[in-house]
Amino acid sequence: MINRKAVENSIVLLKFCPTCGTLLGPFEITDILMKGFVCENNHRWNVLLEQVLYKDHTGEWQALEAYPPDPNTKLTPKEIACIWLLRSELRRHLNHQTAHWLRQLLEILDDGCDGLQEQACRDDLFCVLCGKSIIQRSSDDGYVRIYCCTNRHRLFSRGSLWFKLDDGSNMEILSDSLSRFVINNLNMLCEKPMDLVPLQLREVIPQLTEEAKSKGINPIKKKGRI
Repeated sequence: MINRKAVENSIVLLKFCPTCGTLLGPFEITDILMKGFVCENNHRWNVLLEQVLYKDHTGEWQALEAYPPDPNTKLTPKEIACIWLLRSELRRHLNHQTAHWLRQLLEILDDGCDGLQEQACRDDLFCVLCGKSIIQRSSDDGYVRIYCCTNRHRLFSRGSLWFKLDDGSNMEILSDSLSRFVINNLNMLCEKPMDLVPLQLREVIPQLTEEAKSKGINPIKKKGRI
């Protein structure tokens, strides 16, 4: 589980990029429940500040909408997406991965290009606390990988990466995906009969991905690793 107060008090511990081992610095992102970091090689990582547990959301949640302060003003698709990411009463209904990809899509549209570098594979990581290389250790859980550095810091991996804080809670970090994966994943979420994306965003996301394609960011044509 994630304890926001513990994460905020321990955020200074996150110093090194898991991909290349260089120093991390703050990176402003459009998400009220995540804090962004980037290294000198442009590997981007995002710390989760609150736990958002998946539930089978139905009914009223699906009908929630972002709305402008002035009812006579019509929001653009980008403005709607921003409100969902920055208004806490809406953001807390979004699965973290959905919000993560949606925020990246907005950055793609703002930048007009993909400046990300390929992230390292999960077998080649560096300790986020001291920057030393880490090696995989045996694990009783077939779904979770455990890594350890020479300073005995332990890092866990199952989609995201995390390490334990003093109070027993987790600090969890997500790596940014390349643009072509972002577009594919968001379109896939909107097409699936799953309650991960509210109705308003199901309408907005395809418009945003089409805009990204018009800027030269093309989705992958075959399944790839994220």
